[in-house]
Amino acid sequence: MPNKSLPLLLLTACALAVFSGCGQNNKNPDKTQGAAVSSPSTSPSPSVSPSASPSTAPSPSAKTAPPTEEKEVKAKVYYANADGSQLVEKVSTLRYTTDNSKYLSALNTMKVKVDAQVVPLAEGMSFNKADLKEGTLTIDLTVPKESQLGAPGEQLLIDALKKTLFQFEEVKAVDFLVDGKAVDSLMGHVGLDHPIKKS
Repeated sequence: MPNKSLPLLLLTACALAVFSGCGQNNKNPDKTQGAAVSSPSTSPSPSVSPSASPSTAPSPSAKTAPPTEEKEVKAKVYYANADGSQLVEKVSTLRYTTDNSKYLSALNTMKVKVDAQVVPLAEGMSFNKADLKEGTLTIDLTVPKESQLGAPGEQLLIDALKKTLFQFEEVKAVDFLVDGKAVDSLMGHVGLDHPIKKS
């Protein structure tokens, strides 16, 4: 006669196995969650105070240079007439920021053909620098080959330069340098004094 308690024992053993397995499965998630909580990434990061960030406000000691004021003055500028026989006077408005730039403005105006009746004797020339010291205005210029004139034209050019620059009361003498050097003549025809004094 079969033992009736055997099926009951098997059922009890299965139930214990199931409960035992469930208990182990429940422990593993707990361990995993505990590891996540102890991760360094969850530690609070140090807070940065707003005062620690660099300031974008300008320093009180930093000073911006004031804009240079442009000035204007009416001046006489000299050209040759159409046949190159004499000088023609024109009045122009010079714009400048310093006295030295005023002289350069006058000289550069001499290069421009203002109307059909005049010939700019200084056309093509470069006026590199103007420097006034103790009444003597030193002008450094460049005379390219295409700007070379004959003897009458060179004399007219020198006269035009003198009349244009000597109208300024503070200029007592003018010294012309070609590419930084004192030369005997601008174009090889008319001698130059160093300096040319106002008569």
